[in-house]
Amino acid sequence: MTSTPSPTDTDDPTAVPTAGDDDSADDADSDADDEVSDALENAVDKAQAAVDAAQTVKDGATDDYDAARTAYRSAKALDASTTKISASATKAAKAAAAAFLVALQQGHSDSTTTTLGALLDDGPSGGNLLQRLTAANQLGSMHGPLATLAARAASTAKHADAARAAATQAHAALEAIPLAEKSAAKKAAASAVDAAQSALDAATDAMLAESDGDTDTDFIDDFGLDSGVQTDPGPDDSGGGFTPNATQVAGAIAFAEAQLGKPYATDGAGPDSWDCSGLTKAAYLAAGIDIGAHFVPAQLSVMRSEGRLLPFNDRERGDLIFWQGDDGSFPHVAIYLGHNMILAAPQLGESVTIEPMWTSATEHLYDLVGRPSGTP
Repeated sequence: MTSTPSPTDTDDPTAVPTAGDDDSADDADSDADDEVSDALENAVDKAQAAVDAAQTVKDGATDDYDAARTAYRSAKALDASTTKISASATKAAKAAAAAFLVALQQGHSDSTTTTLGALLDDGPSGGNLLQRLTAANQLGSMHGPLATLAARAASTAKHADAARAAATQAHAALEAIPLAEKSAAKKAAASAVDAAQSALDAATDAMLAESDGDTDTDFIDDFGLDSGVQTDPGPDDSGGGFTPNATQVAGAIAFAEAQLGKPYATDGAGPDSWDCSGLTKAAYLAAGIDIGAHFVPAQLSVMRSEGRLLPFNDRERGDLIFWQGDDGSFPHVAIYLGHNMILAAPQLGESVTIEPMWTSATEHLYDLVGRPSGTP
C-alpha cells in the first residue's frame, strides 16, 4: 500500500513556512549579527592597541633622535673648537721653529743650513715637527739663547701635536654620532603610527556602519547626520587648541582599556568596578595627571580653572567629553578616542566599553571638552 506524503514531508516549493521556521531563521540571523559585531569590536580594539604601541615606539624614537641631535651639536662645537686650537698651535710651533732655525743658521755652514731647512720644512703633507726639531738639535750644540729657542720650539711643537690629536679625536666622535640613522628611525616610526591610525579608522568605519540603527539614542546633530545614523564623519586631523602630550594620553587610554568589560558601579573607583568619573580620574592619575575629585562637576571645574577647556569641535584623542543635563547638571564624562568614539563606564547594568558618542532626550554633549595633558 502506497502512503500519502504528509505536508511536512513534501518537496513542494510553494509550501508556506511555519511560524517556527521564521523564529529559527530570526535566531540564526541574530546570532550571525552578534558574531559580526563582536568581530568588528575586536578588530577596533586590536587596531587601537596597534596605534598605542606604534605611538610608544614613535615617542621613543623621537627621544632618541632628540638626544642624538643634542650630542651632535655638542660634538660639532667641540670639533670646531679643537680644529681652531690645533691650527693656532701649529702656527705657533712653526713660528718658534723658524726662530730656532734662524739662530741655528748663524753658527753653521751653508750645507748644514740646507740640511736644517729640509728637516724643518713642513712641506705640503706636514709631519711631526717635534721629531724634526730633535733631529736638527743633533746638528749643533745647544747653549745659551740657542738652547732657550730650542726648548721653546720643542715645547710648542709638542703642544701642536697634542692639539692635532685632540682635533682628530673630536672629529671622530662627531662622525660616530648616528644622527641620520636616528632621524630615519623617527620618520619610520611616524609612518608606522600613520599606518596604524589608518587601520584603526577603517576598523572604526566598519563597526559604525555595522551598528547603524542598533542604539536607542541619537547620534549628535553636530555631525550633520540624520537622527540615529552612525557614520564616521571623517578623520580627527583638524583638532585645535594646544597640543596634548602624546605619551600621557597613551598612558591614560592604556589604563582605561585595561578596564574594558569591568562592571559599572555607583561610586565605583576600581579596581573591580567603575563609574564614569572614577574611571577618568584613575586613568589620568596613571598617566601622572590629577584631573580633580571623583565627581564630574569637580573634574570640569579643574579643566576650567587650569584653562584646559576647548571648543567641542577642537576635540582630540584623550580629551574629556562631558554631558550636560537639561537641568544644567553634568551627569557623565568619558575619554575621547577619536572618530567620535569614546571609552566610558556608561551606567548601571553595563560595563566599561568603547562606543560612539551619543545624546538622549534629557542629556546632550557639552559644547566644551577638557584637555588634561599638554601646556595651555
